[in-house]
Amino acid sequence: MRLMGIFFMVCVLPLMGRNDFETGKYPEPPAGGIYDPDNWLTVEARNEMSRNIVISKEKWGTSVFVVILPDKPELGDVVFARKLGREWCDGRLWGLVLHVVGEPDFPKFFGELNRSPGWSGALVTDFEDSIKSAMEDVRKRASRESDQRMKVLKGTRELTDELGYLGLVMSRIDRNYDKVRGERRELQKVNRSNRFYFHRSLMIGVPLLLLVMAVATYLIGKKLRERKSNYLFPETSPRKRFLAPWAGGSDVLVQFDSRVGEDGSRKG
Repeated sequence: MRLMGIFFMVCVLPLMGRNDFETGKYPEPPAGGIYDPDNWLTVEARNEMSRNIVISKEKWGTSVFVVILPDKPELGDVVFARKLGREWCDGRLWGLVLHVVGEPDFPKFFGELNRSPGWSGALVTDFEDSIKSAMEDVRKRASRESDQRMKVLKGTRELTDELGYLGLVMSRIDRNYDKVRGERRELQKVNRSNRFYFHRSLMIGVPLLLLVMAVATYLIGKKLRERKSNYLFPETSPRKRFLAPWAGGSDVLVQFDSRVGEDGSRKG
C-alpha cells in the first residue's frame, strides 16, 4: 500500500500543477469569461471585468475572454490566443486578454472576426484592419499602468469598449446590407412581374393587332373597289370636279339614256 501511495504521488501530483491547456485539450468557456485557476486576480477586479464582459456580450454580441497562465503557452501566444478565441467564441467577433504571470511583455490583446459576415471583400478587409488598430490602442492604454493586475484590468475595460463599438458598427453594416438586399429582392420581383405581363401582353396583343390590321385592310380595299365600280363615263350624275367645293363651269347637266338605239347611239 505504501508503494502504491508513493507511485500515486509521483505520477499524479506533477499533473495537478499543470494548466489545463498543456494536454492539448481546451476546457469549456469559463464562467464570466475569465480563466484564472490560481485566483491571481483580486475579487474586485474579477467582478468588474465580468460585468464589462457580460455587458459587451448582451449589448453588442461580442465575446471577450481573459486568460491568466502561470507559463507561456507552448504554441506561442498568437497561435494559442487564436485557437482559444475561435474555440470559445459563439458569436461573430471575439477578443481575448492573455496574461502570463511575471512576464514583463504581457498582457497581450487579440481580436478577430469569428466567421465571415457576408460583406464585400474590401469591407471585410477594412473591418479587420479596424480590429487590429483597436487592439494596438488597447495595448497602449493598458501599458500606462505600472502594476500587472491593473494592466489586465485596464486592458479588459478598454477591450470591451473597443469591441463593443465594433459590434455596434457591425450591426449597422448588417442593417444596411439587409436593406440593400431587400430592395434588390423587391426589384427582382418587379422585374419578374414586368416580364410576365410583357410576355402576356405579347401573346394577346400581337394576334389582336394582326386581326385589326386584317380588318382594316379588308375595309380599305372594299372601299377602294366600291369607288372604282361607281365611276361611270360619261358622267350621268352631278359630281364636284376634282372633289373641290367649286370648280367653275355651268350647272348644265346632260343626261344620257342607258338604252342603245339600232344605230348604236344613245338618246339624250
